[in-house]
Parts: sequence; structure tokens; C-alpha cells
Amino acid sequence: MPRRKSFLRMSQAQLIATLAQIELIKGEVLRKVNISPEDFLDDACIQRYFRATGGDEKSAVNRIADTLKWRQETRPDRLDCPACLTDPQSHYFHLCGFDQSGRPVLYSNFLLVGNRSVPKLVEHMIQMFELTIQFMPAGVEQWVWLNDFVGFGIMDCNPSLGLSFIELLASHYPERLGKLLVLDAPALMTPVWSMIKPFVDPVTHKKIKFLPDDSHQPDSILKRELSMHLDLEMVTWVLDEMKAVRTYQEKKGPRPAYDLKMLKACVQGGFYPGSLAPSKDDAANRMQNSSNQETLKHNHYGSTSFLRKLVEEPHLLAERQ
Repeated sequence: MPRRKSFLRMSQAQLIATLAQIELIKGEVLRKVNISPEDFLDDACIQRYFRATGGDEKSAVNRIADTLKWRQETRPDRLDCPACLTDPQSHYFHLCGFDQSGRPVLYSNFLLVGNRSVPKLVEHMIQMFELTIQFMPAGVEQWVWLNDFVGFGIMDCNPSLGLSFIELLASHYPERLGKLLVLDAPALMTPVWSMIKPFVDPVTHKKIKFLPDDSHQPDSILKRELSMHLDLEMVTWVLDEMKAVRTYQEKKGPRPAYDLKMLKACVQGGFYPGSLAPSKDDAANRMQNSSNQETLKHNHYGSTSFLRKLVEEPHLLAERQ
């Protein structure tokens, strides 16, 4: 597992490769691997690996070359989670909106994971990471992940999933994680975290924050932290989603559902799940039907603003070639 090289008297923000260094690294990578980099090897990509290696040009070259080989072998940009294609209830980890800085926000929980195979979970993770990158506006390079530990149990105490995530992030998605908010982690998680923590580099560690499910408290730590990163609409969505999942856990409500294949089909039709489906002959009214929906009803697919964006920009979910 690649580790971030330590460096002194230099902050992460100061680690910016010069144009000469960028050209040098790019040239060395292309000499090292006989692979077409397509759109992957741009200046921003080189800067991310440069920062992740503490400004070590040789290490950056090797890391980028390894990722190019991995991308050629696995084609992550074309990967659709096989488990979810067979059974949409296999995983529950998806995009739901954006934070105040325009970074895509991902939400996941343990309760609604039907397939706990670590290789299958990693496949789903890769699909979501690639999709999330497609959603990044110009100038945005990172995402925010809200990892809700509701449903975390004994069978989840094997640290292999956490270690696989750390390795995937460090090896092939360096500098992509902007924030990881761990929500409502039980005491059962403590020994697992103690096993994973030594493998987390210091920069990534600073991006991870554990938060209690105390939204019912007048001075809620959870609400305060969420409000630092998300607008009111997104904070409301997160709290409503957490409540809906726990209501299902208590057998007092329906199972929250997410089906990416269905979402893509709906968006291509000009609407989103939970909104009014337009008639086949009324294309002119499609956008209006989606944008005038009741915003008070919680939608598991994401915030209303996020879903409207999908309808307005269906290419974001278009099938990849």
C-alpha cells in the first residue's frame, strides 16, 4: 500500500508542481508505460499525485504509471457494479447532492447492504468513485463521503473492507477524498478502527471525523458539523435519510430503495424517481414536471436540487462507452 511521503516545513497547499515538473513527470510516465492515457493524465492529475507523494517526482511517476496499468486492466470508467445489476439491494452507497463548495456528496450505510462480499463492495466503490468524478464541476477535485454506521454488526468487524478502501484511495484516487464523516459509529467499531488507523496517512486522517447521532439534542454536534459543509437543503436530506433508515431498522417503515439503472432510465425520460412521469407525447412538459414537485417529501435518491440537476443534465448519467 503506497504511503504518503513525509515532508517538513511545507504544507500540502504549497506542494504545487511547476510546469517544467509537470512536463517531466508526464514524459517519464509515457516512457514508462506503453498505454494511451486518454483524458486521465492531465495537469490536475499530475498535481494530485505530486501532492500525495510529498513532491517526490520519481514516486509520482511510479504511482501514476501503476494507476494507468490498473485502469487499462480493470477499465473502472466502464464498470457497472455487477452485484447491483443483478440485485439493486446489494449495496447502498450513492451520490445524493453537493456541499457548499460544489463537491459531490456520497451517502452510504451498512444496514441496507445485501451483499457483504468485500470484492463486490470494492467494485461498487469504484463505480461510485468514477461516477462522482464525472459530477465534479470545473475546479472541483474532491468528494465528501457520509458513512452512516447504522446496521454495523459483528459480521462487519473484519478490517479488510476498510483496508481495501484505504489502499484503493491511496493507490488510484489520491487527493480525491475531501471529507469523510463517520456517522453514529458503535463501540463495536473501536477495535476495527484501531487496526485500520495505522495504515491511514496523517493528511487523510485529518479529513476523517466521527459524529454521534444526536440530531434530537438542542445543541447537536451532528447538525453543527453538517451545517459547516452542507446547505440547509442537504442537511435536511441527510437527517431525513438517517431517520428513514432507522425507521426501517425498527420495522416501522418501508425499506429505502436505490436503483441506479432505474434512475438512469428515468432521467433519460426527463424525470426522476418519485416525480411525475411525463407522458410519452409531452416532451415539452418533462422538465416542468420534475422541477415543480413537492419538496417536502424525502427522496432516497438525493436532494431535490440534485435530482433536478440530473434531469437538466442527463449526460451526467449517460452510459459510458
